Amino acid sequence: MPPEKVSKALVRINSMLDQATTSQQNIRKLLGSLRHVVTCIPSAKPFLQQLSGTRPIDYNIYMDASDFGLCALFPARREYLQVAFNPQERLTISEFRLMGKGDYNINLRELMSAVFASIAWGSCWSGDANDGHRRVRFWIDNTSAIAWNNHCSSRNLEAQRLLRSPALLEVKHLFFVTASHIVGEANTMADAGSRTQVELPTNSRNLSQVWERFCEQVRWWTHLESTTNVTGNNGQPGVSG
Repeated sequence: MPPEKVSKALVRINSMLDQATTSQQNIRKLLGSLRHVVTCIPSAKPFLQQLSGTRPIDYNIYMDASDFGLCALFPARREYLQVAFNPQERLTISEFRLMGKGDYNINLRELMSAVFASIAWGSCWSGDANDGHRRVRFWIDNTSAIAWNNHCSSRNLEAQRLLRSPALLEVKHLFFVTASHIVGEANTMADAGSRTQVELPTNSRNLSQVWERFCEQVRWWTHLESTTNVTGNNGQPGVSG
């Protein structure tokens, strides 16, 4: 095992031990380092399994996207959702395919499936204070969309905007989402659904409007200006000694 990998794992372990609280991202980084250790020390595998697999997956959601629309399946409730791309979106997709213009690549469209699924079924995945968060697994056949979802980050500007809504819904409804890969040939039902054109209700169709509605329900800190007023304009100035 490379020395730098050993050092990185030790740093992450010691950092976790020194913290009273941590973030999902730090936990994922630590588990990633420990998985690398397990490949070199097989005897450590039971410990990692116990650490990372304490709770089973509560709900599995299967999804896919195409040039025509997207689809998500919720087998536990025998439900599905379908979204047809409107003419402007299809034009944007065509421009990206022909000229590489814009952000509407297949990675973004696959991520949109995850966002719509969270909006449609987030309240169904609600956990509680006693039983803890519900575990939800998104099955996606696009590795970039999986990475964006699991790391809650992307260099794609449109993806950055889309990732806000699922993150807020996770906090609101007490569920935790991870994404895993499914081979495209095995994802036939979601793939077929993504090619069927069915309209979603208007109030959930525009993802930017969904985020705006979230913002209206929460009191956000106002933006602070880069400069402040001259001393003395807001009350008395400081007293000199």
